[in-house]
Amino acid sequence: MVGEDQAHKDIADCDRLAAEYVKSEAGKTVAKNTAGGAAAGTVIGGAAGAVTGHLGRGAAVGAAAGAAAGLVRGVSKSSEPSPIHKRFVEKCLRERGYEPLGWE
Repeated sequence: MVGEDQAHKDIADCDRLAAEYVKSEAGKTVAKNTAGGAAAGTVIGGAAGAVTGHLGRGAAVGAAAGAAAGLVRGVSKSSEPSPIHKRFVEKCLRERGYEPLGWE
């Protein structure tokens, strides 16, 4: 509705704002809390398995959670925008009246 030129400008503006946010202390805190939550899940899963007598199952759950944490860290260090960056851009575009469907 706004035209291709304006849409590209809005996307670029939201992308720039997201990059600034991710570099800010608030963005770093969100990323740190996400990774910390996965690590805490690993510890809790292992402890629960040990208490219930299912140490192997608890360890498997812990390993899965650890893998998820590693994936989050790996994605954030790759050349692709982090999940936080993507969510920021999508929110920014929604606030401007767009309906983003995903990333390629």
